[in-house]
Amino acid sequence: PDNALHIIKPFTIPEWWPRILSIDWGKRAMCYAMWGAISPRRRVYVYSELAWKGMDLPFWASEIRSIHSELGESPILTVLCGSAWHDRGVETIADQFQQYSGLVPTRSENTPGSRIAGLQVVHDFLRWESKIPVKSKETFYDVSKANWILRNHGSEALEKYRSQFYDEPEEDNIPILQIFNTCTVLIETIPLCIYNDDKGNPEDIQEFDGDDPIDNLRYLVKVARKFITGELGLDMAVAIAKQKAMAELEASNDMTRFYRTMERIEGGSLIHIPGITGPASVSRRSRFARRRMH
Repeated sequence: PDNALHIIKPFTIPEWWPRILSIDWGKRAMCYAMWGAISPRRRVYVYSELAWKGMDLPFWASEIRSIHSELGESPILTVLCGSAWHDRGVETIADQFQQYSGLVPTRSENTPGSRIAGLQVVHDFLRWESKIPVKSKETFYDVSKANWILRNHGSEALEKYRSQFYDEPEEDNIPILQIFNTCTVLIETIPLCIYNDDKGNPEDIQEFDGDDPIDNLRYLVKVARKFITGELGLDMAVAIAKQKAMAELEASNDMTRFYRTMERIEGGSLIHIPGITGPASVSRRSRFARRRMH
């Protein structure tokens, strides 16, 4: 079908869309970095990648820092493979990464079952068939209870209560995950994945040399889902509004307007968030998307 499209041409991503950087580090193995952006329609775009092999951490972490400095880009979350926190008697990989990149990393989830859970999220994000929406029970909420929730817990809690009585909307953003065609390392790796079948866990894919982009994709989509659903304590609309405000400040240098906008955001009066933009020319952000493995 027309919407079963996972690989797309690059387009200009608005400055204010939230961005996530995910990294599966390595030296003898591939070190792979992946950048994703989240649209207001809750669609995730993998728009850039970089890969290194045999490079020391100061080299690739500093390159990430210079890229962000050049583009004026700052991810709202930076996810680093959990093994970077292992105690080696000196500074951890995570500590060194923070020193050379200037970014504070978040540990990827490496608990038992997390690999399979991440793979399931990848499958769901790649899904192009609409699921059957959940219908409400056609009951009306209790007005007195709703008023009590509003008085004691605020408007956000009230909306969560009300949402139980809404029909789930039809999906208009599938597949949730789309990849710019410039991210060739990831694109070439995905078809190499096969399930374990009778070896190991049949619900997981077999490990192979060069599978680092797949592990990294698991990290990215799991964090993206938690961000979209609010599990990370970061409000999607607030994050988007703040990103847009910072982009407007960079363009206008109007500090007074910036402070007033941020006050409205922090006070809960969000500025309007427009919908997704259509395909356009490749922005300067995509210059490093075309760079391949060193």
